[in-house]
Amino acid sequence: MARDASARVAGDFAHTWVVAAEIRVEARVAAGADFRGSFKMAVGQRVEAREVYCRGCRSQVVVSASCHTAG
Repeated sequence: MARDASARVAGDFAHTWVVAAEIRVEARVAAGADFRGSFKMAVGQRVEAREVYCRGCRSQVVVSASCHTAG
């Protein structure tokens, strides 16, 4: 679940980290997600993170200097 929560590394408040994920779902959930653009998951379901990057600058280095898109 590529969630929009601001998962920030301590001491680095310029980046907004997001995770691109892969989640196995049933056909009916996939159809609903395709239509709505979102879906709900079961509590405790493990999510496999495929990529972690800054939403603003697309940096993939989690412990990096400040984000050039931060104002």
